[in-house]
Amino acid sequence: MRSPAGTRPNWRENRPGFWVRLLAVGFLFLALMGWLRFQQALESWNLLSQLGAWPGPLYIAAGGAAWGLVGLPPAWGLWTGRDWGPLAALLAGLFFPLTYWIDRLIAQQVSQSFTNWPFALGVTAAWMIFIFVVLARRWTRR
Repeated sequence: MRSPAGTRPNWRENRPGFWVRLLAVGFLFLALMGWLRFQQALESWNLLSQLGAWPGPLYIAAGGAAWGLVGLPPAWGLWTGRDWGPLAALLAGLFFPLTYWIDRLIAQQVSQSFTNWPFALGVTAAWMIFIFVVLARRWTRR
């Protein structure tokens, strides 16, 4: 939104609301966790190889980098109030649970990974509901 010539835009008037900023922080947190996973996979590459970690350090590093890359655009777009922010948040919001559950159901071969699946499913559902509610409020306010 452009302000009339000679006037400064009112930043407080155009900034996103609390819930949109909280969602942006959530995406930033997921991106940070992805970058930390990437960094730790690179740092522990030899150890993971020696221990026979399956599906391997490359998979772990690539998954972390993907989360890191996917989480940054919606965080930035929502925080700064960009027009493309809600769409980026919706797409990334679908990407994170999808990749989490693919990793959990296909890549993990440990039987203990299925012990707390109801909790993980509840967190996934809460995340998706939160995203849709926040974005629906954002879109309906325009």
